[in-house]
Amino acid sequence: MPVFEPNPPWLNRVISQSWPAIERRVGPELMPTSKAGAGRKLEVQELGCGHYGCVVPTGKPGIVMKLTSDPLEAHFVAAALRIGRFPLGIVHYASVYSLPAEYRQRPLFVLWREEADDVGALAGLDSRTAGWFLQYDPYDQSALRHFRKRLQAFQWWAGEFKNIVDRATDMKRTLAEMIRYETWARELVDLEHVEDREIGRSKRPFPHLKGARRLAVLLRGCEILAEMMANESKGDLVGEALEFYLQNGLLLADVHAGNVGHVRRADFSKPVWAITDPGHAVPLDVRFETVTVDTV
Repeated sequence: MPVFEPNPPWLNRVISQSWPAIERRVGPELMPTSKAGAGRKLEVQELGCGHYGCVVPTGKPGIVMKLTSDPLEAHFVAAALRIGRFPLGIVHYASVYSLPAEYRQRPLFVLWREEADDVGALAGLDSRTAGWFLQYDPYDQSALRHFRKRLQAFQWWAGEFKNIVDRATDMKRTLAEMIRYETWARELVDLEHVEDREIGRSKRPFPHLKGARRLAVLLRGCEILAEMMANESKGDLVGEALEFYLQNGLLLADVHAGNVGHVRRADFSKPVWAITDPGHAVPLDVRFETVTVDTV
């Protein structure tokens, strides 16, 4: 795994350069927690950095600012804000903007979202260092592993769907054709198919199907998995979130154990699991084709 430098210089440079423009958009309360570094240069705190960017705290408790070079994440946030409501099983976003800067030759975006804890802990459930997490979590290990298994299965079916869409010469036409086979796919695909342990390893479901028919089958698999997750311990709110976006025309194709974490909800006494990074969202509805991200 790559080693990421804490508080990397590019982070301080980009935020410093864009500070006035960002502050005009969101106000001083949502600006990063910072201090004057060596030579009186700006230094922001950071909570963690990954391949696509960094998360930093802001002056508003419970809200973090994220700089990301993933345009798919930025587009999802813009689309989710257009929907206008966030389910409980995903971090809640406030806004997203494009920055006049790049990171690793990719465009940079800045967004604000709800803070989350224990991000990625589910992925390390079986490691020797997971003891602190298991003590913290009130539920048993088998429920956690089952939740993780559901996420792995959903990611496979959704990822196969995304791969076909990405390769399509006419994505809009292919998705429109897929709608014709939705009823047919509901009768064809059942729980036995999505729970087959060999799927994604030694075999693929319905290998003879191609194009729109295969998309309909894969989408039905995602629907079944999201529904099952929504009715099971630990993954219920995440499953409901996946269902919510499917019903609203977005397939979250890269949700996995590494990008879910704990958030606090008003009606729950203990932290609950929620998606912290929606990954690659595949638009199933033409209305999301016009979604754009404003520049600060």
